[in-house]
Amino acid sequence: MTDVRRLCCALVPTGIRQDAVGRHIDMDGVYENLLRPAATQGGFELYRLTSIHGSDLEAVLLAGHLIVDLSLAAPDAYYALGVRHALRWRETTVIAAEGTRVEGDGFGWPVLRYELGASGVPASDGSLVGSLAKAMTRSDGGASDRALVDLLDAPPPAPIERLKTDAFRDLVVYAVEVKEQLADARRTMKLESVAAVRAGLITTHGSVAAVSTAVLVDLLLSFRAVRGWSEMVALCDEMPTHLEATTLVREQRALALNRMGHGEDAERILRAIIAERGPSSESCGLLGRVLKDRWADARGTPSSSAYLHRAIEAYTLGFESDWRDAYPGINALTLMEIAGVPDRGRLLPVVRYAAARRIASGREDYWDFATMLELAIIGGDEAGAREALKRALSLVREPWEPESTARNLELLEESRRSRGEAISWTAEIISALEGAA
Repeated sequence: MTDVRRLCCALVPTGIRQDAVGRHIDMDGVYENLLRPAATQGGFELYRLTSIHGSDLEAVLLAGHLIVDLSLAAPDAYYALGVRHALRWRETTVIAAEGTRVEGDGFGWPVLRYELGASGVPASDGSLVGSLAKAMTRSDGGASDRALVDLLDAPPPAPIERLKTDAFRDLVVYAVEVKEQLADARRTMKLESVAAVRAGLITTHGSVAAVSTAVLVDLLLSFRAVRGWSEMVALCDEMPTHLEATTLVREQRALALNRMGHGEDAERILRAIIAERGPSSESCGLLGRVLKDRWADARGTPSSSAYLHRAIEAYTLGFESDWRDAYPGINALTLMEIAGVPDRGRLLPVVRYAAARRIASGREDYWDFATMLELAIIGGDEAGAREALKRALSLVREPWEPESTARNLELLEESRRSRGEAISWTAEIISALEGAA
């Protein structure tokens, strides 16, 4: 699966085109003789754009690198440069045929020039291919493209990773009618209702790849809401490459694969994301869940203990990557309780504080009170557990949320029973959570 940072989009028209001075340029030759070998040399997957309408504009926004040919002075090409100048200056390369007048002198980008041979075919130039490959990889590391903007008008702190899917529908403006259809389908809690919206989109657009990015992500999350795990994976497979390769989609694919029982595949995806982008509370939290499920399946076998401790490590790494997100922290604590790890007291007050601050902010959600619920049960606080349960159940959005918490508590109680430490009232709380799932 492609890492979106290694996806290079090339905005190059097709066929033989005439430039402003009357020369004919074989644009297919530019793509095949120069750009394709440069992408291979630079370790990129190449994706060709011929315009920037619809999903192609989304590719311009999402691609790890963009190459724009200005030989024809096409408005689309200059518009794409404007978009990239604002968002991803460093990760953009400008090319043009030798002798082409480039407006604005490339707007700060060095213009890599290629010679035209017979019939407008660009000469295959090994040094130019090398320069293109080097330009494509210069975005690895380095200072922020927006350093001055960040200094003068610093952006607010990034939101907690796990909230990106929760906030998606509120933050992204797109087709109101489809948005409402998906909301209605989710309210029915029936897989077939979401599937019917998908079928309608295919009828209208002809294929999944022709549907806008925002609608596809909402459709993916709607399948998640009704436990359509195999449908989520199938949808990911049909998405255009620039969307399928994004972190959000890859994380959701891993979540679905794990729920389908394909834990090894889910783990492989999540470890690749962490290797590429570094640890985050979301990726590590999902990895922790995968490893926890593999531990639960392997109990009684020699590999069981290894899975449990790897799950604790993944959850702890996720919490340490963003102390604001209590979700991976409480999962680490629950598994520490199960494993009898003695230093959980070091982590517990920090997790409690993180959840308390989220609640105090007025933006609390189900997971914040689910965290307080698990903390109360770990501490044997019945009154606190019942209060947190009441608040959590009032904020349930999708049935897999209380289902996940109930599973955590079942594992915890099973471990306690084996040690003769079971708490009688925990069974009532688990039953209430299962009733909401």
